[in-house]
Amino acid sequence: LARFDGQPIGEVVRRHTQALGATLCSDNPDASLALVVHGPGTDQPMGDHLGHLTNPDQPPAQPATSDQDAQATLNTLEFVISNHPTTVIADVAYANGGDPALLKHWQADATNPWPGLANLAGYSAWNTPGNSIGSALALGAVVHWAKLNEAYNKPAHHQVLLTHLLDDGVYQGQLRQALSKDIAQWLEQVMSSNPYPICRWVFRTLIAPHLASMLWFVAVGQLVVSVNFVIGFLTRPSAWGR
Repeated sequence: LARFDGQPIGEVVRRHTQALGATLCSDNPDASLALVVHGPGTDQPMGDHLGHLTNPDQPPAQPATSDQDAQATLNTLEFVISNHPTTVIADVAYANGGDPALLKHWQADATNPWPGLANLAGYSAWNTPGNSIGSALALGAVVHWAKLNEAYNKPAHHQVLLTHLLDDGVYQGQLRQALSKDIAQWLEQVMSSNPYPICRWVFRTLIAPHLASMLWFVAVGQLVVSVNFVIGFLTRPSAWGR
């Protein structure tokens, strides 16, 4: 079951494919785009890299995948890339970041990375499974369209791919957890020592001078989001089905 989306991961894929205007197929060498979905291991629930923030009293959860699961995905990915020029992967073993077991294979040797990365059209692993799957499909569709129209920019494409690998995979999937724990401990120490002068200084110096502008921007932003949501709900097929 896709965490936060409330439906099976396969259904999330189907809905996002429908929203893209594409048709799902299997083992079709003429397919415009190939999607590989890396999910949790057999009988394992989907993980959440930010679960320790929402449920700090719960013990750490078991890893969502094993090294064998990650290797199986890599084997599948290598096979698919060899048969489809535009292949993307949605890393949804965890919410809010990439799977460390999968990334470990790509990071094993910085001077000799996994060769398939050079031929990968897209990678996404941020926030909910729906966001990851939708982002991967969107990037793959853009790459396919660009190549079809002789507008493909390889350096720009590789920059986007590297950004997602570093942000979604390395930062959100690995570094952010350690950083968030360190920051939370520091804030707890600071606030427990003498919180009120600090709170007053933060409000007086950073918030109060800009409060009116902040409220105005929030109001306008909420209005724009609400209008776009209503228009999208009335005119577009739902990719989430929540």
